This record gives sequence, structure tokens and C-alpha cells, in this order.
Amino acid sequence: MRIGVYLMATLFVIALPYLGWLPGWTPALATVTAFMALSLIGLNLIFGVTGMLALGQAAFTALPGYAAGILQKQAGMPGLLAIALGIVFAVIVARLIAEIFVRLPGIYFAIGTLGFAFVVEGVARAFPSWTGGASGLVLEFPLAMTRNTWYGVAVFMLLIGVA
Repeated sequence: MRIGVYLMATLFVIALPYLGWLPGWTPALATVTAFMALSLIGLNLIFGVTGMLALGQAAFTALPGYAAGILQKQAGMPGLLAIALGIVFAVIVARLIAEIFVRLPGIYFAIGTLGFAFVVEGVARAFPSWTGGASGLVLEFPLAMTRNTWYGVAVFMLLIGVA
């Protein structure tokens, strides 16, 4: 019975952007919110579970996107392969950074991760021909996706992350 209540609540929350009950709560805003929530699950894992305060979470959100964009724009790689390799790149960088920063005690860990975020931003701005500079990259997604499809992908990925 409890699972049924959770399932109904989940389905209600998923349908909420289409009901029009909340002003401004559109599928586009719900998509961004779902992706942000997915990113914050990582922050919850590192701070909520281990108690280590990481302030550079945004860098690990930006890395796979930039890596995929550079592979697609500069190397001419197909979009889906570039996205997959971008995620692999971000995981490898995160593992290397973790090997160094996890040894830092307390506040030094937080400052180290914050510093890493500034390095990622600095590198992105320093090479505008590769990264698009402050404007970023515009990727051409290999599949035609509507607003509703993006929302479905965001909700699906969030549900996987929560599970």
C-alpha cells in the first residue's frame, strides 16, 4: 500500500507542469529543475553521506558537457558518442581529483573543490575557440527532441538517480 501512495505522488508531481495549477511551472522549468536535482544528488552523496563539504559541484556538472561539445565540434564526433565519452572523461577527472582532495582535512577539502571549479571556469574562458568562451557551446543534439521529450528524459534520469 505504501508503494502505491509513493507511486501516485510521483505521478502527480510529474504531471504537475501540465496541469497549470502552479503559475510559471512549465515543462521547460521542470526539466531544468529535474536536471539540477540530479546534479544535487551527487552533492548529497558527498556531503550528506560522507560529511565532506564540496563546493565545486558545478565543475563536475560542466565537465561532461564541455567535453562532449569539444568532441562534437572540434573532432567531428557523432553526438551520442561524444556525450558518452564526455561522461567517461568527467568520471576519470573526478576520480583523479578525488585521489588528491579526499586527503585534505575539513575546510581544505571544501576550498580545494571550490578552487577546482574556478580552474574549470578559467580554462573554459581561456580557450574560446574550443569552448565558446563565456557564451559556452551550442551542441546539435543528434536526435530531434521536443520540449516534452526533454522533460521525459530529465524525469527518467532523476528517477534513476533517486533509485
